Amino acid sequence: MIVFPLCRAMMPGKKKLVKSVMNGVLSMENTVFSLLYQIMYRSYSVICQHGYIELILSCIKTNCFPSYFNCIMKKIFENAIPHDTALEWNDRMRGTAGFCYCKKITKRTGTIERKARIALSTKVIDSAYRLRDTLIHEMCHAATWIVNCVSDGHGPYWKAWAYKAMKIFPELPPIKRCHDYAINYKYTYRCTSCGYSIGRHSKSLNIERKRCGYCYGKFEILLNKVNKKGEAKSVPATPKKEASGFALFVKENYSAHKQPHLKHGDVMKLLGQKFQEMKLKPKPS
Repeated sequence: MIVFPLCRAMMPGKKKLVKSVMNGVLSMENTVFSLLYQIMYRSYSVICQHGYIELILSCIKTNCFPSYFNCIMKKIFENAIPHDTALEWNDRMRGTAGFCYCKKITKRTGTIERKARIALSTKVIDSAYRLRDTLIHEMCHAATWIVNCVSDGHGPYWKAWAYKAMKIFPELPPIKRCHDYAINYKYTYRCTSCGYSIGRHSKSLNIERKRCGYCYGKFEILLNKVNKKGEAKSVPATPKKEASGFALFVKENYSAHKQPHLKHGDVMKLLGQKFQEMKLKPKPS
């Protein structure tokens, strides 16, 4: 087991922490679940408290992910899914945790080749147990397509694979058709009148133009943070600063000086000269 220290003074450097995690993965190829449970249940609060949670999740995504995939494929699917099955992280999937893309290739000889590509959401999968459950769910889809040669959705073939996974790993929660994860958004837009709120991963809502659909009230932007105790807390987000000085000058004059034969650097150099000339001009009294 990988044991994480319990106080800041004893916390190892980031490089040492990553190395210790990877040593644990290499020594537990057949028990990858042990590593994930260690991170989830024993070390989550400690890692979160010391700001290392993003580092650990990054380590899982880049290094533990392939070992985890191979472990699941060997024990549940008996290597029936090709080892070169594409696995990728998707930044644009904001509502669903994962998706399995199925493809059928008919060759000139008449033979049919079935392939699958599994995409996982970086926005929804923000913990080890979500990675575990979502990956198994999508691999059941891949097995249904490649092994059973059917597009079954969440039908009897998919359910049979899911049942087999839960039988081999009894510690798994029920594998459901759809996830019920509470998505951790970075920003919350809350109505100042009725309190209705919506989550966003970025400041994508123009609060000057958009209004609450229930009471037509105005929205306020809240930044969702996690404190040292691991508790989620929403605080007012810092309003976007208006452009001023040279930034404002560039914003107002860039399009006027942009020419097809000029590169961006040349335009910025020209604007810099114009801005200096403007500053040197005497102000009217």
